[in-house]
Amino acid sequence: MDDDVDDDMVERLRAIIKESGCGWTMVPYCVTPNFNRWASKLSNLDVETFGELLEWVDTYGHKGALHRHVRLLDVPSLVETIDPNILVARGYTCSTVDDLLLAYSLLHCQRVVVKPIYGAAGEGILFMSSEVELRGYTFPMGDVCLEEHLNLDLAPDGIVLSPAMHYNEGDFVGDDLIDQIMKGTSYMGWRKSIVSVEFQTAARQCLRKFMDYTDPKGPGGVDFLSVDGRPFLSDLNTGRFNGCHGPKLFRLMYAPTSDIFVWKGRAPATLTAQDFWAQCVAAGCAFYPGVSSDGVFPLLYLRGRCATTVLKF
Repeated sequence: MDDDVDDDMVERLRAIIKESGCGWTMVPYCVTPNFNRWASKLSNLDVETFGELLEWVDTYGHKGALHRHVRLLDVPSLVETIDPNILVARGYTCSTVDDLLLAYSLLHCQRVVVKPIYGAAGEGILFMSSEVELRGYTFPMGDVCLEEHLNLDLAPDGIVLSPAMHYNEGDFVGDDLIDQIMKGTSYMGWRKSIVSVEFQTAARQCLRKFMDYTDPKGPGGVDFLSVDGRPFLSDLNTGRFNGCHGPKLFRLMYAPTSDIFVWKGRAPATLTAQDFWAQCVAAGCAFYPGVSSDGVFPLLYLRGRCATTVLKF
């Protein structure tokens, strides 16, 4: 959206805001320079922006906070500064191919993971096993982390254990972890976590330390990986809402004592939201918020694009 907002659209927004006589709040997906470009033109009106400032996002809102930059090995990472005992994969932040090669030599392992520091939902993650592959990397998404490939714990059904926690304005959104249902490096849903009480306690402590240090004003979340039953912090999805905030808030409002499965996928191009709901009703599995005890609810449904479906039981 930010790329499409021009001066004409800003003037139309100004007119709507003035005519309404109300206070307005903008809720950006994430604050960026392009968002600030047009949002700043509304600053003299009764308009607030929910969430973080750009300076906060630049410091705390990316994976580069997990590791030292390979050219600044004497400068601790943000996570080390918060608590050097927080577990992360061995790795380095890199900006050039020479950085990658240096980091690869320092890691002393063959298989490594390349993670764009501003990637989300598994975007841009690659597995590599040689200098030849690293030399061909072109940094399409900017700086990256180069990390050792961890031997990850699996759920009984063979899916990688990747628990996540979420917050908003410095408070946990739900007190429990959820396990991401992974397909490769991307997630296709969430379910109740099966990790140990000790794992969950350590994860909560990690996120609480992050929030105490960074004082977030908006939403965010963190992802972990399980290695020998221990939580390794693997991703900072901070400074923005992500796909699990909606389902978690839905659960807190309508089914706080129940477990849920959340499925993320592509909605059929030929099936409208109304038709999908009608099929749920006809099958006797529709969840009516505030009424039902279990069932299916289309929390997000964009025909031909994406769908997030909550299964409560």
